[in-house]
Amino acid sequence: MPTVLQFPSGDTIRFGNTFTVATIATDPTAVTFKTKNPNGKVTTYIYLTDAEVVKVGTGVYRVDLALNLVGEWWYRWEGTGDAPGVAEDRVLITASNVIM
Repeated sequence: MPTVLQFPSGDTIRFGNTFTVATIATDPTAVTFKTKNPNGKVTTYIYLTDAEVVKVGTGVYRVDLALNLVGEWWYRWEGTGDAPGVAEDRVLITASNVIM
């Protein structure tokens, strides 16, 4: 299993994804980004509905989020239509050693 990326609580994390068809970056018909916090709450962000989802280029999207809740966060990209696909992973948010 790959190494889980770790970030300190309060850091802004850039989540990015490129959707492809036959290795060519392609825009999906719809793009959705979801997070699941350590308490199990799922939050959904939809491109063209939520400002958090930004199109960087053809097929390339990003979301910047400041995560404060310590623990394991899961995230998932979903594309439909012209470039269907799913990417899912996790990050670990750690407690500060400086502030309590």
